[in-house]
Amino acid sequence: MELENERGDKMHLADDLTLKEMVDMGLLVVISDTNDDSEECWIPADDID
Repeated sequence: MELENERGDKMHLADDLTLKEMVDMGLLVVISDTNDDSEECWIPADDID
């Protein structure tokens, strides 16, 4: 799995990580629809388990 931020920096992660594991690593996971121009973002609460 390869992730890229807005600056173009890339991070390579294991392919079998779950979204929860990624969040536990400190990553902010944002899922968006390429057809949605509103740029709305749901940010998780601090204590999600």
